[in-house]
Amino acid sequence: MKRLPVLVAALVVVALVGGFAAYLVLDDGAIAYSVRGQRVSQSEVDGELSALADNAALKKLIHQSQSSPLSTFAGSVSSGYTAGWLSLRIAQTFADRTVTAQRLHVNADDRRNGEGLAVQLLGSEQVVRTLPASFRADLRSRFARMAALTRTLLANPSPALQQAALQACRSHRFVAHILVATLAESQSIKAALTAGADFATLARQDSTDQASAVRGGDLGCLDSQQFVAPFAQAAQTLPIGQVSDPVQTQYGFHLIVVTDKPPAAEIESVALGQVLSLARGEAVTVDARYGIWDRRNGRVVAPATSPTTTPSTAPSSGGGSSTPTPTG
Repeated sequence: MKRLPVLVAALVVVALVGGFAAYLVLDDGAIAYSVRGQRVSQSEVDGELSALADNAALKKLIHQSQSSPLSTFAGSVSSGYTAGWLSLRIAQTFADRTVTAQRLHVNADDRRNGEGLAVQLLGSEQVVRTLPASFRADLRSRFARMAALTRTLLANPSPALQQAALQACRSHRFVAHILVATLAESQSIKAALTAGADFATLARQDSTDQASAVRGGDLGCLDSQQFVAPFAQAAQTLPIGQVSDPVQTQYGFHLIVVTDKPPAAEIESVALGQVLSLARGEAVTVDARYGIWDRRNGRVVAPATSPTTTPSTAPSSGGGSSTPTPTG
């Protein structure tokens, strides 16, 4: 299953479609966008785009994922990526203003969660680690504030938030599993579960799928996955709340359980989506070379043509990765 390399794409804030180029002109006097009197310069935004496009680790990830490159030729960044990154910056600006207005304190957990979010959505820890120091520090600070705001939404999830998480999964089927190497191991764990052991605890303890084990075996909504055939059939037909008998795939033996209530990770994803949607309906002024502000959807739409200014930097291309799971 492919994991998109850029935060904006991963959270479906905008579609990162390449093709046209937004040239980088570092001009301290020019404004990239303004929000309620707060202005962010083109030099700041273009510097970040250039740093991302020059990042060798990101270049490798994008090549591996067969995604559109960040740059089609020297001195440019694809307009889709440019619009996507600016959309993220604007969303973070509104998140920052909300954190300030609510006088939220960014704690150590927020900083750690923000760091994890940056790593997850830029593709790898190596990408973040190899960015310029000042850019890396700014990213960590921004994501930490987003994490703090998300935390407040999760502290006491509203019925609306929980319902939104449920509605995001059409089938209302959320899948978790425990993966082990042998039939004997799976039978032993099934016996423990039948005797009353907690599924999530045993998943963290025994599952060889480390990506889901840390989440108590949670794989998310059934609709959003492409499971291999034996796993998919069991997940689609298993009664809600009942642990399956061992299901064998090329990955090993799975014990599967399906619930009809969104797990914590799904609610957290919806909460983060709400944080990233704070710009919807807001008036934002965006320089035309980056695109057009779509107020209804709270994003920058890439321009249909390329600006013709002279490039002053020479970014290169970058990447994505894949994650091993029972998905095909």
